[in-house]
Amino acid sequence: MQRRIKKSVIKYRQYNELSYREAAEYFKINNPSIIANWKRKYKQEGFERFNANEGRPIKNGDTTMSKNTDKSNEIKKLKKSKRRINRAKAKK
Repeated sequence: MQRRIKKSVIKYRQYNELSYREAAEYFKINNPSIIANWKRKYKQEGFERFNANEGRPIKNGDTTMSKNTDKSNEIKKLKKSKRRINRAKAKK
């Protein structure tokens, strides 16, 4: 989520004295603890560094993209082999 949205959620919650659950319902956020995490991070780092290193880090060497590519290549090879086998059977 964008920095300004996070900031708005935190400020709206504080101004209106809402619980995390009430704020989550108002902003249609599935998990109220997300707002608590944002607030904790804001208190520790301030809004300047609020979104630094956001998200899950990518694992070195073994990414989802390479796994999907490997699976796609394997499927293509299997389909090609199946076509060859079917053509050979049809010739007999």
